[in-house]
Amino acid sequence: MWKNFILGGLLLTSFGASAECWVVKNLTGQSQFSPEYKSLPDKAVGIYFVSINKNSATLSSANNIYDSGLNYFPTSPLSMIGAASSGRGTFIETWAITTDKKAIYTKVRIIEGNYNQLSSFIGDVTGKC
Repeated sequence: MWKNFILGGLLLTSFGASAECWVVKNLTGQSQFSPEYKSLPDKAVGIYFVSINKNSATLSSANNIYDSGLNYFPTSPLSMIGAASSGRGTFIETWAITTDKKAIYTKVRIIEGNYNQLSSFIGDVTGKC
């Protein structure tokens, strides 16, 4: 019985260690919008929570100011991709956490009516969730 208890505890510990959540702020970068696609300074306002574990990934924000509506999937222990497609268009986001406490965020939106967008941002990882 003790062996089962210890084994269960070890499994829970190893699963919990693989899950990570980071607080991201101060996202600044640039965006390009159709039809000109000129680079413009931009920022993603707010506080974001990037959560990645072995089987799932989520993005949320403080005060729920941002809801992408995307389904996120982990691509590594430090990165995830979110994607959705509908009659309105295609939406893709990537998030990556670097070892030097930075977050890299990209966004691509291809929307019916030529309302396309490409954005890239770098922000600060200010702590764990």
